[in-house]
Amino acid sequence: MEFWQHRMPRGMLLRSSKRSSSIGHPNAGFCLDDYATQNGAELPTTVPLQEFINYGRWFQRRAVPECDCRRVSKLVAVSDGFCLLLEDGDAVHAKYVIVAAGIGAFAHLPQLFNGLPVEKVSHSSEHTDFRRFAGMRVLVVGGGQSAFESAALLSESGADVEIVVRASRVIWLSATNVIRHLPSRLSAILDPGTDVGPLGLNQLAARPRLFASLPYPLQTFITYRCIRPAVAAWLNKRVARAKVTTSTEVTRASANGKGARLELSDGTTRHVDHVLLATGYRVDVSRYSFIDRDLSRSISHFAGYPLVSYRFESSVKGLFFAGAAAALSLGPLFRFVAGTQYCARAISEAIALRLELIPRQQRVFTGQT
Repeated sequence: MEFWQHRMPRGMLLRSSKRSSSIGHPNAGFCLDDYATQNGAELPTTVPLQEFINYGRWFQRRAVPECDCRRVSKLVAVSDGFCLLLEDGDAVHAKYVIVAAGIGAFAHLPQLFNGLPVEKVSHSSEHTDFRRFAGMRVLVVGGGQSAFESAALLSESGADVEIVVRASRVIWLSATNVIRHLPSRLSAILDPGTDVGPLGLNQLAARPRLFASLPYPLQTFITYRCIRPAVAAWLNKRVARAKVTTSTEVTRASANGKGARLELSDGTTRHVDHVLLATGYRVDVSRYSFIDRDLSRSISHFAGYPLVSYRFESSVKGLFFAGAAAALSLGPLFRFVAGTQYCARAISEAIALRLELIPRQQRVFTGQT
């Protein structure tokens, strides 16, 4: 939960609903509602960040209590598998390695802003508390949930905020879900329960092997429709004090005294104290600093993503990638918590079969959906 705790702002609410934010587990009793019941918490449909962090810690204590929290400084391929060098100098050898290191290393900072001093520009993932921006003029770049939620928290902290959106309009995600108002039988057919993607495409996104079999242009379209910049409707009122400028982007950025001078594509300029880049994340596994350079080069990849099988194994035998790193090969589902159930079952069964822990004819996960 390190990313959620140290790279997300206090007061944030998850965009994904409670029903699709439970971490995958093969047994019952580990979902968000179970956590709430056991801890006397009342969780709203929109889950507060701190409650999600608390849930993650609760899950870890119950599911995998014996964790080694030392940081991996280097992952190297050796003749019989892999060697992991730890921060204190110890080494661990393993035949199989699952890289589930999240998206923290992939924060996207457009080169346009490279000329600004670090104190005048930052990525949204660099902040857990926006109170230091009180009384400052802040320009937020981006048109998605991160941009608008950051703007809301900045405004509520006393900052003067403008959001610059390249698109012609802001896409607001409806607070109501049409599927949930349909008859139960029809709802069960149409709704895979992931909350990833619009009606129809949600079924394709929920079936990784089917997604992987589709033509690449169709995969690209499905992915875009599932993860395009959009904002939860409940944020609308909270950004009422922020100025929203659409159909515009920053074309030039330079330092200006104690602040920054920004030239926009509509011909106007802005003088602000700080620029906040809510510009998302771009997967590039070469940016995982712990992966040895030679090992990184041996991983087949495309556009920064490792190419993985339907069991999440890369071209390097025994090396698996979970989460967003697998999204190019298997779909947008794995950018969300909802994808953990499928991912964990697929990887664990692949390894269990090789170790002959389960007979092949008794395998539970077929990988057909």
